This record gives sequence, C-alpha cells and structure tokens, in this order.
Amino acid sequence: MPHTDRHDLQDRFGPEQIRRLTTTLERFRDLPHAIGDLAALGVDRFHMHVSDGSTRFHGDRFYQAYGAALYARMDVSDVTDPELLERAYRLFQSEVTDLRTFLGHSADAGVEMLVVHVRERAVTFLDPQGRVLGVHPIGIPAERMN
Repeated sequence: MPHTDRHDLQDRFGPEQIRRLTTTLERFRDLPHAIGDLAALGVDRFHMHVSDGSTRFHGDRFYQAYGAALYARMDVSDVTDPELLERAYRLFQSEVTDLRTFLGHSADAGVEMLVVHVRERAVTFLDPQGRVLGVHPIGIPAERMN
C-alpha cells in the first residue's frame, strides 16, 4: 500500500464525505458502491453504533473521522438473539427491509455496533459488551475494491 500522510487522509475523508456516504446508504444494493467509495477514500474500517447511527471511520496512519448521530437514540436489547440477527440480515440482503429497519431489528437482537471491514468486505456485529454476535461477508465483487 502506498504511503499516505494524515493530511491527505483528512482531505479525502472528512465530515462532508462522511455525511454524503452515510445519507446515501439506504438499501443493501447501495452497499457495494458505498464500500467502494470508502476504500477509494482510504477508509480501512468503520464502526457504526446501532443505537443512534453515529460512526467512526478509521484510515491509514491511525487517522479517524467521526460521523454524527443519524437518528434519535433507540434502545438496544439486553438479551442477545443471534437467530433474530441472522433473519434480519437475510431480510436486509434480499432487500425486504431498508437499512433503518435492519438497524432496528439489530437493536432488538442485542447488537450495539457494526464493524465494517472495508478491505476484507465483511461486517462484524457486536453486543454492548463487545462480544461478537456474528460475522458476515459482504458480497462485493473484488474489482469494485481496486
């Protein structure tokens, strides 16, 4: 990977880029384009709080950028339900539900955070204590990531 300085990363993914990307991701079909854009901006991974949609983006050289809450805070269940999470993810993948509905179902399943690994094209679901509830590949063609 070519060397990137922090100033270059800050210019490439700052508050405006974050706002644009987070407001355009509504359906599962939007995910490949958004992930490709994030990779092009130099984002390695991002953490999204299910409870309010706030995000933290991570790039090269420990660069981080933050996205504000996207919606009013919702409660995350104290009881984890991996089966409910699996059903919710399948509904989102098949576009029966949109992102906001999927996030609501994820909160009901006890998910507090999604960690999207941009280069690995995978998402990890974490409960409020940081325990892994599931890991799923994101089916994005490799050529979209280059």
